[in-house]
Amino acid sequence: MTARIRWQTSLLATTCLSITLLTIYSWLSPTAGKREVKAFTFPNQIPLNSWQLVTTKSLPLSNFKTLEQSDRITAAKHYSYFKNDIPLEIEMRYLVGTQGNIIELINQQKSISKQVLENADLEEIPGIGYYILFDHDERAYLSACINSRGNTTVTPQQFSHNRYSQDLSSSLILPWLQGKDSLRDIRCLWVELSIPIKKSTTSTAYQTLTKAWIDWYYWWQPRFPSL
Repeated sequence: MTARIRWQTSLLATTCLSITLLTIYSWLSPTAGKREVKAFTFPNQIPLNSWQLVTTKSLPLSNFKTLEQSDRITAAKHYSYFKNDIPLEIEMRYLVGTQGNIIELINQQKSISKQVLENADLEEIPGIGYYILFDHDERAYLSACINSRGNTTVTPQQFSHNRYSQDLSSSLILPWLQGKDSLRDIRCLWVELSIPIKKSTTSTAYQTLTKAWIDWYYWWQPRFPSL
């Protein structure tokens, strides 16, 4: 028992010393942990299983409403696909410094009322994460936030949980000090898929969106923009 206590005491002392040295270093070094986010450009072509790509276009950043320092949209792209007489529209936005509040973002950027969004269906796919489904003006929508680490999210609470459970890792301390990584990566790929529901029921449209979303997520998950 004595040997075990000594080992635990030694481990605790080493941990405290490491934290103290890390804190002192971060104070003394003006560049410690500072990381500029690289500019990112969405690709022009993304394969989507059983869908045919029709057009792509960049979305001018000047079209987006001015937000606070958080939720800065630094890149955006629109993709149009087609299958079985169904046009699928996908909009991608790269957010830097976000809180992960997808409902608030949709309300601000798309002018869709919060009443509609608060009645959206919150769904979860194991191994992928959360997303919402809702309909507006005869279109069905699916939206989510692809995180750099962890599953997809919709709410700030889910996004914060990912940051604490996925980002706070001892393996990231050295890359963070070198400015090569972030201990709290508050970036997000905001995804929005939509199709018209004139030729189908809302339920069928949701199923179509969900299937496309799964393929879209698996393409993007290993290709999240690097820091």
